[in-house]
Amino acid sequence: MAETVSGPVSSAVVLGIVIGLLLWLMNYTDPVTMIFIIIVLAVLLGVAVGIPARHLIHKLAAERQALAAYHAIPSPAGSVVPSGTPTFTAAPVGAAAPAAVPAAAAAPRGPPAPFPPWPLFEPLVFLETSMEKDLLQMARNAEIPPDRLLLLLAFSSDYALQELGLGGVETVRISRVEAEDVVPPGDLDKIGYLIEKHLSRGTGYKVVLSSIETLVEANGPKNVRRLLDVAREVAQSSRGSVLVSLDPKALTKDPVAMLTRGAAMVKAPPA
Repeated sequence: MAETVSGPVSSAVVLGIVIGLLLWLMNYTDPVTMIFIIIVLAVLLGVAVGIPARHLIHKLAAERQALAAYHAIPSPAGSVVPSGTPTFTAAPVGAAAPAAVPAAAAAPRGPPAPFPPWPLFEPLVFLETSMEKDLLQMARNAEIPPDRLLLLLAFSSDYALQELGLGGVETVRISRVEAEDVVPPGDLDKIGYLIEKHLSRGTGYKVVLSSIETLVEANGPKNVRRLLDVAREVAQSSRGSVLVSLDPKALTKDPVAMLTRGAAMVKAPPA
């Protein structure tokens, strides 16, 4: 339905005539002046109402024309909307845009990445990880006999070791809490003695050492490097291996380069 300006203008003219008649009936003016006032009021109200009405009607007509042109665009060839397909209404102007779904969350997740094997013939191996559990996972996957493995750990509980099938392995804690089978992180001599004693038992013995960052904090990187050099020499002579966890983000670049010099590097898969 098309709108015209004549309707609002006619209403404004009638309103001007009515106002003029009311003024005459109230004896505010004589008949000649009343006719003049009626004409002036009718013209003024007609113009005052007609100009905005004309602008509004033109705006509505333009919007309808644009909407008609949009619906006239043909659909892609062969595209058929099946019955029962839900339709969607455009969001009102100014409404917030819907939050984007991260690509990682939208994509289907595949099986977890396989855990890297422990290079058993490398005398010194670093595993880049921030979780001690990754270190134990690598040790379990290596299927080393329990009597040939020594665990020097800082965080894992006995229950966690049982869950990973490492409950029967000799374990020494690295902690500042005094207790049996516990060595403080500042006692590098005791830690070095335990590693050398275990590797010297025979061929193919393995050692797992975690919390290297704690050792560096307590003793400095140079002293820890000396400990690793001794462990590497003993492991090489007995065809053993020492596996050390290292979180590169917990240390600066220079100590990391010093500690890992001449060692094999392995990265744990992302969680």
